[in-house]
Amino acid sequence: MVVLGHLLRAHALPAALQVATMCAAVGLAAASISLPRRPDVYFRNRVVDRMMTANAYQRFTFGWCGSLLATAKEKKDLEVTDLPRPNRASRAAEKAASWKKREEKYSLWRFLLSEYKWPLLIQWTMCLAGSILGYLPQWFVLQILRALERRPPGGSLDGRIWFFVVWLSIATLIGAV
Repeated sequence: MVVLGHLLRAHALPAALQVATMCAAVGLAAASISLPRRPDVYFRNRVVDRMMTANAYQRFTFGWCGSLLATAKEKKDLEVTDLPRPNRASRAAEKAASWKKREEKYSLWRFLLSEYKWPLLIQWTMCLAGSILGYLPQWFVLQILRALERRPPGGSLDGRIWFFVVWLSIATLIGAV
């Protein structure tokens, strides 16, 4: 507190500007989280799913479906007419129309593999890397134990053990990420 008081007395203007900047940043973050993205959207006179309409806080805490849950609690049952319409990306008619427009000559599997080859490649690469990183710490511990078993009683530790200890630490840290 003494250092803070000294800084405020010696550099009042920069400190005030930093406090004002921090307050503005907190206010902007609060506004960004609490403001809704858009008004309700309707399709064929029924409201569309509100997940993309709600603010960020409601979206990630599932508050956007509160009205549907209140209706279910009140009626003790839900009818199809009580459910919101799916959004454009989820409607079957939109998906079927976009599929028919493509006029692909390949089978569905071949089309899906060609359409999503990069996300699949990234996912498989990440899975393989995760498997290797999950195995590496045990392998390094095994190498450390083997090096300790080969050491004569009372002998000093050689550089190989420290090499494996360093790589064990690195593999554990990377695996924790």
